[in-house]
Amino acid sequence: MGTQSRFSAEVRERAVRMVLEHQHEHGSQWAAMESIAGNFGYTAETLRKWVRRVERDSGQRAEYEVEPICAELPIAPWTYYELKARHADAERRPARARRDTELCLAIRRVWQENFRVYVADRKVWRQLQREGFVVARCTVERLMRQLGLAACARPELPHDDPSGSRRPSGRSCAASVHSVVAEPA
Repeated sequence: MGTQSRFSAEVRERAVRMVLEHQHEHGSQWAAMESIAGNFGYTAETLRKWVRRVERDSGQRAEYEVEPICAELPIAPWTYYELKARHADAERRPARARRDTELCLAIRRVWQENFRVYVADRKVWRQLQREGFVVARCTVERLMRQLGLAACARPELPHDDPSGSRRPSGRSCAASVHSVVAEPA
């Protein structure tokens, strides 16, 4: 047997109708809910649940929305909405993410201007320092890994061949540099 509701069906219908009719007068639907809920003597959250139920039943809102999914997962709905807003508006992103974006462009530029042969992050870091960027070397390392930037490394000779007569198979750095330089601009 269901529990008895404190509010009659007529009161619920009237409150929901008022929210749907007057939400354009407020900054958001939530602001309208807070205003109307105060007039009827119940919480805005209660009214929100009623409005969502009516929207779902009428087909205006999808069955699976953020709040029920977040209730099952260990994620607050605020976190989801904040990430969506950050994705849409770059100014809402954290300072580190904004700086990383700027540095990634500079790192990629330095790497390409030097024919993609700067293998060591230290060389890219030093070039950025010369250009006036104040950045930690570990940050350059992290961003180069994230960007997947690498060039050819010098092949190591086998330790048991001191004469160096056996060359390792594969492409050498010199071949890579010449192929990059020879590409049409």
